[in-house]
Amino acid sequence: MSTTAFGSGLDQSWVVEASAGTGKTTALVDRMVEVIAGGTPVEAIVAVTFTHAAAGNMKLRVRQKLEQRRASELEPAVRARLAEAARGLDRAFIGTIHAFCAQLLRRRPVEARVDPVFRELDQPEAMRIFGRVFRRWMEQRLAAPSPALERALARLAWREERDSADPIEGLREAAWALAEWRDFDAPWDRRGFDRDAQLGELIERAEGTLELRNRCARSRDSLYDGLRPLAELLERVRLAREAGRFDANLVESEILHLPRDMRWLKQGGGRYADGVTREAVMASWEELRAAIEEFGQCAGADLAARLRDELWEVVGLYQQAKKRAGPLDFMDLLLYARDLLRHDGARADLQKVYQRVFVDEFQDTDPLQAEILLLLAAADPAERDWRKATPAAGKLYVVGDPKQSIYRFRRADARLFRRVCQDLREAGVGSRELRSSTRSTKAIQAFVNAAFNHAIPDYLPLEGGVEGLDAQPGIVALPMPEPYGSRNLSNVKIDECSPNAVAAFIEWLWKESGWKVRERSGAWTPIQPEHVCILFRRFTNFGTDLTQEYVRCLEARGIAHLLVGSKSFHRREEVGTLRTALRAIEWPDDELSVFAVLRGSLYAVLDDTLLKFRNAHGRFHPMRALPEDLDPEFAPIREAFGVLRELHGKRNYRPIADTIHELLEATRAHAGFAFRKGGERVLANVFRLTDLARSFEVSGAATSFRALVEYLESEYEGSDTGEAPVLEQEGGGVKLMTVHKAKGLEFPVVILADLTANLTGRQGGDRYSEPDRRLCAQRLLGCAPWELLDQAVAEAKADEEEALRVAYVAATRARDLLVVAAVGEAERPGWLSPLYDALYPPKERWRVAGTAPGCPKFGDSTVLNRPHDQPEEGSVKPGLHYPKAGTHEVVWFDPRVLTLRVAKAEGVENEQVLSGTTEQSVEGLRRYGEWKDRRARRIAIGSVPRFRTATAETCGHAQEAERIAVETITLPAAAGRPSGKKFGRVVHDILQHAECANDAEDLAAIWGRKHGAGEEECAAAAAAARAVLDHPAVAVPAGAERYRELPVMVRLEDGTLVEGRIDLAWSDGQSWTVVDYKTDRREKRNVAQVQLYGLALQRATGLLVRGIVLEV
Repeated sequence: MSTTAFGSGLDQSWVVEASAGTGKTTALVDRMVEVIAGGTPVEAIVAVTFTHAAAGNMKLRVRQKLEQRRASELEPAVRARLAEAARGLDRAFIGTIHAFCAQLLRRRPVEARVDPVFRELDQPEAMRIFGRVFRRWMEQRLAAPSPALERALARLAWREERDSADPIEGLREAAWALAEWRDFDAPWDRRGFDRDAQLGELIERAEGTLELRNRCARSRDSLYDGLRPLAELLERVRLAREAGRFDANLVESEILHLPRDMRWLKQGGGRYADGVTREAVMASWEELRAAIEEFGQCAGADLAARLRDELWEVVGLYQQAKKRAGPLDFMDLLLYARDLLRHDGARADLQKVYQRVFVDEFQDTDPLQAEILLLLAAADPAERDWRKATPAAGKLYVVGDPKQSIYRFRRADARLFRRVCQDLREAGVGSRELRSSTRSTKAIQAFVNAAFNHAIPDYLPLEGGVEGLDAQPGIVALPMPEPYGSRNLSNVKIDECSPNAVAAFIEWLWKESGWKVRERSGAWTPIQPEHVCILFRRFTNFGTDLTQEYVRCLEARGIAHLLVGSKSFHRREEVGTLRTALRAIEWPDDELSVFAVLRGSLYAVLDDTLLKFRNAHGRFHPMRALPEDLDPEFAPIREAFGVLRELHGKRNYRPIADTIHELLEATRAHAGFAFRKGGERVLANVFRLTDLARSFEVSGAATSFRALVEYLESEYEGSDTGEAPVLEQEGGGVKLMTVHKAKGLEFPVVILADLTANLTGRQGGDRYSEPDRRLCAQRLLGCAPWELLDQAVAEAKADEEEALRVAYVAATRARDLLVVAAVGEAERPGWLSPLYDALYPPKERWRVAGTAPGCPKFGDSTVLNRPHDQPEEGSVKPGLHYPKAGTHEVVWFDPRVLTLRVAKAEGVENEQVLSGTTEQSVEGLRRYGEWKDRRARRIAIGSVPRFRTATAETCGHAQEAERIAVETITLPAAAGRPSGKKFGRVVHDILQHAECANDAEDLAAIWGRKHGAGEEECAAAAAAARAVLDHPAVAVPAGAERYRELPVMVRLEDGTLVEGRIDLAWSDGQSWTVVDYKTDRREKRNVAQVQLYGLALQRATGLLVRGIVLEV
């Protein structure tokens, strides 16, 4: 059916379900032109699209269609209307739903209760405002944290090792997730859950497992050792209880991590213990692990509800902050527009103003957006319930494809699309389906239909594809050449070899294959890099940017590329270079940043020059004055200092962007950046940084130049800004983007990469919503609330259904060639697994391959190296295959024909430091040998000590100290009194700080608590200290010079330096008395120690010394 066959009935509203590439946007544009020709003024037309790019494209296509229709129209009145519409097309609204909501609010600001001159916040600016609000709230809360906050922080402190996020940042992200769903304000369920009681029961069960573990009969046992984390945890619990410092939050966090800490636990073999089998120990642990996981779910649900209530205050403060300043974020636009349309007068007026409503990509709308659009299109102005509203005749035209609903994380719901479409059909709205597609070749369509015909409910198959070329395949499986670890297939190894394999295949396509693709005109042309798009399921994996290795591999082969929508902007080398330079401008005394500017690509001063300057003139400080007769070799350093000094002085007196521009001009950096590989992208990122500084300043966030520097540093840590696009659709080179970014686009060649990405998240569903109850229960800090746990199976199923749709969208982006990354040894689970039935041949046919058209001669294996115990017969043989589903052909490529070993251009941070000619290498080795010899000699000389050091306590007897008279006084001690180092430290600290015997008890409590002493030890220490303080030996005469903890040092005849601290010393001007307190009874050693103290004082003062060892 043609796309215009159902467009002529202008008094009929329509719901159009269209498969990928079937011309749904064309049908929508044709309908718009028809209604304009029928007399609808352009200012009464609303066309809502999903992205700004799609809106611009639609406006262009409408204008072109108007001109074409005007040229062929015979009726003068219609031709005049079309001409007027073409001239005034800007009066029609064609844009995103958020932009349309902003237009509604500006039209009726009073009823909407918004500032008439409100400013729209983009996402980064909204998050900056939210960040400031959250930091202020957090500072207040940390002064007196709530129980929920303490539990959350305890969990975040025990986060995964691979999670480098800051705990406070984790809380901020949780609060932001609530803010994005703030219209769902219903509190979450709290059920009876006694955390402390259940935690106690769990510890008791763990102690039972530990008892079995401790009965091991062998000194070394793998099972015994594997249970060590459990033993260490329970030991910490025991010690904390004994010290009265049991922290349930900390123990909860630790015990929840036990299953992960012990995930590699093995049962082992051999006898374990008399009466205890290994199976019994493992069974006990498995029961404990299951109990921990059950406890974790309940504790997480309890914490999620409490934390939600705690963080909801931040959402309110964020709303207040915006209300004071007047701006609106994206969600505000929707919420205020929704409320505006609930106002009877405003709704009736707006329904008259907008006579035709067109909605593209309706499957990506959420309930809030659907309510706005359906109320606007309603026939009855008095109807306030959007679910009961019936569109006016011919007013609504909706186009969508439920198979392409992949924005669930943005509140879109494919189930909503089907439900709304069904309601509209029942209300008399017309319904049509578009199946015929001329985007893809028949081979690609057959592949897609075979993969999804039975996987997606109510699947609408693709029809009417274009004939491909017989001399080349349409579907290619690209095996990963080195997927094995030491023994088995490894995701890590697959990720490591994927970028090189994909880049090598693109190079082969471009330079050697001779394959062709269709231009938009329909003509076939040889494949060029700009025809290729690499699609990813995700760009980052646990903080690691997956695309950067692809970029390096493409650059190494001289293949132009464009990274679209990457979050690695702040980690790009050129951005890091400028960020470091801005840091040096703000803090010229930051010598490391100044050195990085000198050494980096802005000035590229050689290492030996920098070293000479450092040795001759000291620090790298731009504010210092350099001598007039400075060596000409240091001229670049003088120039750099001058630039940094001038920019520092002016930084707060002119726009920030001007400072960056002047830095680039002074260093002539534009040319250097432009001549790099991928220079267009590098320059685009440099200009993007300048634009970022300008928008940061315009937003009011830049209180100073330092504010921008700190903002860039924080963004570097978060890495949440995409790289600057270079003519996103027409830029030359291979495109790298996610499936979500590619939605709505098409490319001659599509390569589906990121093979190891999971089909769905490991945790199952992340969110459960009930719009009627205004409830949205979502995971916070990984904790699922009760409502989500109750619906976990349904939500997990919804996630799986969306994962199928993501794979469908990815596969339908290709026009002429679809390449799917695969492993020839096994069907690895992942996001591409929905395609496997249409990609892999039946297992019994893996080794039966035909001759692949348009390909070189293939070998027998898809793997370059495999463990010796893995047979080659277990892999798919390269060549032509017929898959398990469908009648199409798939070519399994042989990676051996690709050039996989290519040196990479790594950039400054990974540059090759050691390189040169053979002669240079020989000379370098000779000089290195001489340096090694000199180094060995200097180490030998330096290894001979000039003097020895010792403490007075460990030095022992010294002959020259024998002349010092020492008296030992032993005070009686109570029977059974505590002893040991801890007791001795408490006694010494009391004696060091006490002024009289009455201070002993108070000081014993203070220092006993510090050293972890019990009540009995504190009491005994106080009694011992009181006895010392009451003894005449420590009675210092009035007017005497007195010292406590006096540090002394003396050199003995053999050169040894002896140092120590005298507990108490006083002098009457004629002699010194030295007192040392001892809680042990080692008389000879104690006397020798005091004699050394006396010798030090005697040599220092020339006075006689008397020593006393006071044994307490």
